[in-house]
Amino acid sequence: MSVSRHGAGVVHCAEGMKAPPVLDALERAARREALAAAGRSCEQEGLPPPSAMAQALYQRWIDGELTGDQVAALLVAYHRGQAQASETAGSGAAS
Repeated sequence: MSVSRHGAGVVHCAEGMKAPPVLDALERAARREALAAAGRSCEQEGLPPPSAMAQALYQRWIDGELTGDQVAALLVAYHRGQAQASETAGSGAAS
């Protein structure tokens, strides 16, 4: 699966990923509250807030544009790319 970034953190899924069904207002509100509860829990545990990329993907999940599995896969792909970029930059600085 590939991740493409466009502008201010907007992420688009790779071709072939099936779009989830359109959600009604109650489902979007429930998803918004679930994320807020998760955020409160993470804050209580002293964890950092979600990255801008994660927030953008979460919003697309709230809006019904992505499934939870798609959000997870895109976040893993994004962070793997970030780690590889850091490793590449770090190995260049060590030379």
